[in-house]
Amino acid sequence: MLGGLHACTEFDEYNSITVGSAPSVEITPGIVADSTLTVNITNSGDGYVTAGIKMSDGTAPEVDSEAFVKQNLGGYVYVTRDVTKGETAIFSFKGLTQDQAYVVVAVGTNADGVPSNAATLEVTTSDSHVPSLTATDPSPSLDPELGADGVLKLMFDEPVVFDETKAIDFWYMFSDVSFTLHADSVEVSGSTVTLKPGTFPLNREIVFVSWEEGTFTDMTGNMTAAQESGLEDGRYPFGLYYRVVQKLFAPVTVVPDSANEVSFVDFQSIELTYEEIVKSTSSMEGVTITYNDENGDITTKVVTSDMVTINGTLIVIDLPLPAMEGQVIELGMEEGAFSIGNSNPSAAVSIKWDVVGIL
Repeated sequence: MLGGLHACTEFDEYNSITVGSAPSVEITPGIVADSTLTVNITNSGDGYVTAGIKMSDGTAPEVDSEAFVKQNLGGYVYVTRDVTKGETAIFSFKGLTQDQAYVVVAVGTNADGVPSNAATLEVTTSDSHVPSLTATDPSPSLDPELGADGVLKLMFDEPVVFDETKAIDFWYMFSDVSFTLHADSVEVSGSTVTLKPGTFPLNREIVFVSWEEGTFTDMTGNMTAAQESGLEDGRYPFGLYYRVVQKLFAPVTVVPDSANEVSFVDFQSIELTYEEIVKSTSSMEGVTITYNDENGDITTKVVTSDMVTINGTLIVIDLPLPAMEGQVIELGMEEGAFSIGNSNPSAAVSIKWDVVGIL
């Protein structure tokens, strides 16, 4: 019978593992530049050091050393290295923001992994970078892309400040108008500067923009270079130059007023007044006058150059047929039928008049 049989196992005596005491670390600044910095870290024992960096909010961070060496604290960029007792190890951090305060934290461990208390260092990157113009809106070009109001946006590679004692100069080439932009016409928002000349350029004008050195600075006072623009050898544009868009010109006044009935006695011609000087096109195509009488009969006549008189900003179109009571007379003009100002097209026009008897 086996019921009373049992076995005994003899265990070795348990011995606890002895670990070394926690080391200490020291951290001192190394080389500080615009986008990089180094720190010097010394560990009092053999082991490794974990260093991390993040932007500073001005308050000393609370650091759990064990969580830090496991890289479990958010917001840091970490670097870990093996170190020898007493060795000064150099830790490097790149891709930083210029003129920005950072906090660097270091925790060392001994060979057994026991962490030290955290050592911290506040350091601010330098700013030796001169702000650079990276783009404009629109881009410099002889294609007509600058708006009729002449507003131009400048984009720099960092936030800038406008020095109101400096000059931003505009030159309108065709009209030969030069002026310095008033400080109220310069708007700065971060790294974007908006220039609002106020003096509207002619349509299809070529605009040049220049400024002197230091017109814009970054937040630490680094000055932009001078911007020169103009014509090389009197012919070739360089620097910042822009062509103003074409504007479609509609008549500012029409006689007779189409909002009112017009007597056939008084309706012998149509007068259109524009903002700028009018020039006829060579073909005079696309201008018609249509007569629709009360019987529904429709007659369309093409307007020829002998029916048109141009005087400055005024166009006078003689009716090809006499107006009759009961008719609806319509003037139709295709876009570009006339050239306005600096080779800008006239807008398409469709205007109707109700013709009545003697008023």
